[in-house]
Amino acid sequence: SVSNTYYWAGGLATEVLVGVYGFDKFVELTKNIQQNQDLSSLLMQTYGFNADYFYEKLAPYIWAHIPS
Repeated sequence: SVSNTYYWAGGLATEVLVGVYGFDKFVELTKNIQQNQDLSSLLMQTYGFNADYFYEKLAPYIWAHIPS
């Protein structure tokens, strides 16, 4: 289903953020959600890049994990 696909892609996105930037930064992101729900702003505030940049870098990782 579509919701399972979003959940799976979100899991991969989380894996990338934690793997590249560490768990402490991910905790900071989740704390920042309390003040701001806009993903692009949250990413900029926490990691220094916006959602477009993140999706561009994330896409090849997601494609590599799609079963053939």
